[in-house]
Amino acid sequence: MFPFLADWYIFPHERDIQANAFAVRNVVRQVIETRRKEQTKVGGGDLLSILLSDPLFSENVEVMIDELLTIFFAGSQTTANATQNLILHLLQHPKYEQAILDELYAKIVKPSGTSEGKRADILDMYTHQNIEELELY
Repeated sequence: MFPFLADWYIFPHERDIQANAFAVRNVVRQVIETRRKEQTKVGGGDLLSILLSDPLFSENVEVMIDELLTIFFAGSQTTANATQNLILHLLQHPKYEQAILDELYAKIVKPSGTSEGKRADILDMYTHQNIEELELY
């Protein structure tokens, strides 16, 4: 209705979103600049090294930032979906749930020297952590 107002962020929520987006982009920009300064030779095995060595990306920092954020957020969403699917299948198949709990006890709780009473606390912590992660999505 008023296209000339499109660049004005009227609501505080919209200003916060824009400020957060700028902050995230600036952090990624700093990482890129730090890597450029530290990198003596191009050819590392990580994504940023690959982008820095690719002429399509290395000349345009904004395109590189877009690519890195896309990969990061896509990976985060994939992890959340995998965790949700795991919980769903564990609820449908209690014998696998018990096998995982036994393995957690054998490899995490028991070697740390915690008592049986703290086992429930540690497993409860893992459960709450996963629930909180899922609530983000």
